[in-house]
Amino acid sequence: MADLFGKPKKTRTRCGTNVEECVTFILRWHKRKLLKRGREDNGRVRFLNQFSPSKSATDYFQSHSDEESRLRAVITFEYPAHIPEFSIAQHTGLRPSEQYSLTWVQVDLGRRFVTIPKSENGKVRHSPLNSAALAAFQELFSRSR
Repeated sequence: MADLFGKPKKTRTRCGTNVEECVTFILRWHKRKLLKRGREDNGRVRFLNQFSPSKSATDYFQSHSDEESRLRAVITFEYPAHIPEFSIAQHTGLRPSEQYSLTWVQVDLGRRFVTIPKSENGKVRHSPLNSAALAAFQELFSRSR
């Protein structure tokens, strides 16, 4: 810019504006490239039996004192065919959308894990299967045959 001081004011202003525009463009471009916001892992942890269940007048609740056994009692009483689904949800931690979109290709019973090709954060995720989840998947597999 030192060579512009001998030029008329109009030329200096025009050149200065062009330089400002270039610097602004470069800064915005670098900011976009260097400060790219990463995807945040938004997983939550929720434990059953975290709180004591409220009182109920329902007969089949009376002998159940914790949240898990009450949920299992309701499902067993009203929807007995859905017990394996509850066990899978409970023991794998899969989101409902992930659980209900699974195919048998994604379930590896031999290696005891489930592959989620694209989870909510956009990455492949593997969920291990414990013995209860494995038994639930085996029951569903035998029903599908």
